[in-house]
Amino acid sequence: MTGRSQKLTVGLGVLVAGLMCPALVTAAPVVQRLSPSAGQLGHIVVVKGNDLAGADLQVSFGGAQAVVLSAPMRSKGIVRLLVPNKVDPREPDTVTVTLTVDGVEAIAPAGPLQFTYRIPQPLPGITDLTTADPSRPRNVFPSEPFVLTLTGSNFLVARRVPQRCIALGGGLPVSGDLVGLASDTSVSFSFPGLPAAGDYEFLVAFSDASGASIIAPNFVEPRAIFSIPPVIERVDVLAAELPESREGRPR
Repeated sequence: MTGRSQKLTVGLGVLVAGLMCPALVTAAPVVQRLSPSAGQLGHIVVVKGNDLAGADLQVSFGGAQAVVLSAPMRSKGIVRLLVPNKVDPREPDTVTVTLTVDGVEAIAPAGPLQFTYRIPQPLPGITDLTTADPSRPRNVFPSEPFVLTLTGSNFLVARRVPQRCIALGGGLPVSGDLVGLASDTSVSFSFPGLPAAGDYEFLVAFSDASGASIIAPNFVEPRAIFSIPPVIERVDVLAAELPESREGRPR
């Protein structure tokens, strides 16, 4: 066998050995199951899989980032998590759970992992809204700060409390801050102003992953193009003095 043939044989042998020995190839993380697959916000769940012991582990439930608990078992493919609250109250109760290790998304051979939120009943509901301005109880002008009060039911069931309100319409969502203490039937939020005229939807996110919303038609009214016309409050008539003639009489 010539020297060239020997080199070719050795090269093919190394290639075949690499293909037949997975240990020589960096393995992608794998997730097999989530247990339990349903529960409430704040509950502990466990993800089981392979190669989950990277330096940077990120887990999301839909759009929400989960808290990864101390992980002495990660080297064995076991990760403990706290179920997070939803980022968007419009998300469905069943969400996809994704896991990345050092920036590489884990493979799920049996299909995507899913988790179902069990939300305490009865669900919250919103029936009406008003602003803090008695002269304009259901409307505001563009970019005008306002306080919005929402009335309904079941705002404080179990350990549920309202957390934030999101106004949808006119472009980007606008978030309102909680004002004062909520009751089971009423809650208020302060908004910095909404950008454009038109209809809006107000969504409230609660601490137990529940949500409620209400549509407000024509909530933001356009300002008048022309300024407010002047108002005449009083008319005074003054008698004009007539010039006198030479004889001292009015002409």
